[in-house]
Amino acid sequence: MSDAADLAREHLEHAARHAGGGGHGGDEAEVRRTHLLAMLVAVLAAALALAEIEVRATQTEAIHRSVMVSDSWNWYQARSMKGAVVDGTLAVIAALPPTPATAKETAALRARSAKIESDPKKGTGKEQLLALAQRQEKARDHATHRMHLFELAAAGLQIALVLASASAITRRNSLAFAAMALGGVAAAWAFALTLLIA
Repeated sequence: MSDAADLAREHLEHAARHAGGGGHGGDEAEVRRTHLLAMLVAVLAAALALAEIEVRATQTEAIHRSVMVSDSWNWYQARSMKGAVVDGTLAVIAALPPTPATAKETAALRARSAKIESDPKKGTGKEQLLALAQRQEKARDHATHRMHLFELAAAGLQIALVLASASAITRRNSLAFAAMALGGVAAAWAFALTLLIA
């Protein structure tokens, strides 16, 4: 957010330097235009700051979701390894001569293997962990997509700020109108994202 604030401050300082008609003897229309441009820059800068806050928030969420996905897949992998050990132990016991002790151990290991595959009560079976990891991947992808959309809005606002500054320097109203149009679209885009994509 400090980048947006620094950019806004630079644009406001630039507009303030050009206030007073820019050497045209205080031409009232030019003073009014400069003040309007300064207000435009201030509004664009505020919208940019808010968009940047959303970029950072969605970026943090995407990182958090990525960590959760990684944790879920690691947990799934650990359960898979545990299952492989149990299955290997079952194979070794099956090679031994049958006794009441090996039959009891085989039954216990088969129950453990089944629980490793699916444990809906605790949610820690491979089946449940796979579903959890897949849900978290979707949530991560959604957060990343939102971040990119907010980045587009922030980029539009930054370009609008540059156009407004260029209008103050060149005294071209077309650049000011372009800044207003682009800034309005980018701000509306960011606002719509905030409301529509939760």
